[in-house]
Amino acid sequence: MHEGNMFVNGDLFRPASLDEFIGFPDVISNLRVFIRSALKRKSPLDHILLVGPPGTGKTSLAKLIAKEMGTNFVAINAPAISKPADLLSTLTNLKSGDVLFIDEFHRLPKSVEEVLMIAMEDFVVDYVVESGPYGQNIRIALVPFTVVAATTRPALISSPLRSRFGITFSLSLYDDDTLRQIILQAADKLKVFITEVAAGILASCSRGTPRIALNLLKRMVDFATVRNTKIIDEQLVMDSLKKLGIHKSGLHQADIKFLRALMDHFEGGPAGINAIASLTGEEPATLEEVIEPFLLQKGLVVRTPRGRILTDEGRRILQEVQNDM
Repeated sequence: MHEGNMFVNGDLFRPASLDEFIGFPDVISNLRVFIRSALKRKSPLDHILLVGPPGTGKTSLAKLIAKEMGTNFVAINAPAISKPADLLSTLTNLKSGDVLFIDEFHRLPKSVEEVLMIAMEDFVVDYVVESGPYGQNIRIALVPFTVVAATTRPALISSPLRSRFGITFSLSLYDDDTLRQIILQAADKLKVFITEVAAGILASCSRGTPRIALNLLKRMVDFATVRNTKIIDEQLVMDSLKKLGIHKSGLHQADIKFLRALMDHFEGGPAGINAIASLTGEEPATLEEVIEPFLLQKGLVVRTPRGRILTDEGRRILQEVQNDM
């Protein structure tokens, strides 16, 4: 399958340009306009907020924005910024036009939010030297820069901070055909052959998420390598998915536990997310951000004011899964 040892770095699968980015054509089209305008004006892009489920391309888009603008890409994770001084160190080291990517943006501490808002608005930071009666407030000028923030939970970002973003893009779960194209593109980069049918099966099992699709493709490469075959076909994929505990419907074990909790303990619902979490052993946030979006997209579960309810399609799929076990 591979010649020699090949370490598959995640960046291998990232699109090298906006032309290579598969999905969200309206987002890409508008982004091209904003980038071209900024380059013509010789000014940084407006700050950009990227909203969407995990693994839908927010980091890849941020990297492409920096590349298209011809600037540096500087990445930090919001939970790692515990105090304003941590942010100040990053901001004062930025060069003009740099893209500052902040992941898990909704987890910024309040004290850091206040500093960042001023920095985004006026490109200055106020820093307090010492404390008490002898404390001094020092204003430090910053070079113009662009914040690209990624979040899965925009409602947790304060309104004043959200208002600092001139551009907001919402990335949703992908449809199966788009995921199939992503899998075929990645297979080409890996120099492995996967049939269209096999790629389609993997796409339907990828929970609407490119990251999962690419991870599944890598596992198929593992199985193919051990089998000493150079072709990833339908049979290999079906056999391998079964070994991975993934049902042909695309449901993973965590999905099945969610559906079973609804069916077995609440007769299909309604049930609150905390109650489902206690039965499945997952955190409520994990269910809401990772598990539930796919089940909603597939029409297996619906949200109501009274809680989650299993749909007729959800009952049918769950019965199918139980019959296959």
